[in-house]
Amino acid sequence: MVLCWFGKISKKKKKLESKCLRNPTVKNFDDLKTFCRVYRKCVRAAKFMYFNDRFKENQNNIKGTWKYIKEAIGENSEKITIPSEFIHEGRTFSSQSEVANGFNDFFVNIGPKLASKIPKSKKKIFRISTSYR
Repeated sequence: MVLCWFGKISKKKKKLESKCLRNPTVKNFDDLKTFCRVYRKCVRAAKFMYFNDRFKENQNNIKGTWKYIKEAIGENSEKITIPSEFIHEGRTFSSQSEVANGFNDFFVNIGPKLASKIPKSKKKIFRISTSYR
């Protein structure tokens, strides 16, 4: 039900945007602006009602409350793991200083390495004469 409603809203927004692009009048832009303002209000109200209901359901459940607090602030439940080592040009870097130096070496030298792979042109570059100044 909710997804269907948001789908219709999305179609309406696209229709108003294309109308603004095809016929950029003040009225068309105002219509789109008004629509977007009302849409944002509806989304905010829907989020408020959703989280309000979830917090009421978990009023006596601290674990459930924290689950929805994290969801509300957008915190990922999955922790990002950073690899402890990486391999560059056949060498394995494992300590923090080696990893830092390996990354530095990679990014310092990537430009010249890529530039050396660009084939040389047989055409001569046109030189601009100083008489045109």
